[in-house]
Amino acid sequence: MWKRKKLAVVLHAIDDVFANAAGEKNAFVVTRPPGHHASSSSSSGFCLFNNVAIAARYAMERYDVRRVLILDWDVHHGNGTQEIFYQDRNVLYMSLHRHDGGGFYPMGEPKDFSDVGEEDGVGFSVNVPFSSAKMGDLEYRAAFMKVIMPIAYEFNPELVLISSGFDAAAGDPLGEYKVSPETFALMTYELCGLAGGRTIAVLEGGYNLTAIAESAQAVVETLLHRAVVRKLVSAREQFATKKPQLHPEAWTSLRKVCHKQESYWSCLMGFQRLIGESSGSTLLDRKGRPTPTSTPKSEKTSTSSSKKLLPTPPSTTPRRSPRIAASQKKTEKTDMQKLEEEMARLMNPK
Repeated sequence: MWKRKKLAVVLHAIDDVFANAAGEKNAFVVTRPPGHHASSSSSSGFCLFNNVAIAARYAMERYDVRRVLILDWDVHHGNGTQEIFYQDRNVLYMSLHRHDGGGFYPMGEPKDFSDVGEEDGVGFSVNVPFSSAKMGDLEYRAAFMKVIMPIAYEFNPELVLISSGFDAAAGDPLGEYKVSPETFALMTYELCGLAGGRTIAVLEGGYNLTAIAESAQAVVETLLHRAVVRKLVSAREQFATKKPQLHPEAWTSLRKVCHKQESYWSCLMGFQRLIGESSGSTLLDRKGRPTPTSTPKSEKTSTSSSKKLLPTPPSTTPRRSPRIAASQKKTEKTDMQKLEEEMARLMNPK
């Protein structure tokens, strides 16, 4: 019974939002357990039912919604949500998550920058994986400004669902990231500018009650007032003689994401050139062309270290969720056998 009630809360939020004119209603759904690791066929990572995925499908079937944006800012990748919509062009799944080169949970799932969906859903999975450093406000705000929001505006959703996990918040012992409540408020505000304000945040993970409470309060304040009511920059930061700098690994991640996604989203074209200029990189010239391998005298970095910043060419073989791959393995084998038989027939005509 409690499972039905849990799902009913999420669906009631959808009904409430669409029962009113666009911009009049939004929602923050407090529910446990979380859901973004659960797939259509199995539970995983403390998740039994995928609340956000069910809400998206419900909105599409009940209210004829054609484009749904799911933004997942939980520190863990929402592998279950991505898998459910991996071949669906009507749902744009976007995730900011800790990756650590694939060594952070969930391991073995397609959650790198090169994992963009398959079949009809190619380009509709956008992963922003952070590695090698403990990211915080600057890195998340940069990702929103340079990747998330440009693609979101181009997609032009009719409904925005937020997988609102707070284990990336400062003080969370598992996520170990440093995102403040003010940044969660700012990201919420940006998303509220889409879909006529039809935005629903659904609580996901978090392992520090204080961090969850403070971050959730910031999100709810923004949804209620439709504005950021918090001071985004403290006086100490505003008048500091040394301004905080974006971690270079964050630039690397963003460049790789845009290098891959610009094939599907025109708003990202030119990002490589612009970031090359703003970060002082020698990887691309002002026309977006790769620079010579020689390093300018003004820079002490070695050529080998510069090459490491270049986006890694994605594999020609698309990565698939293990569950999807398993379900299609039998069909693919049959197709190969048919091809071999046809080639044998052509090579040995009677």
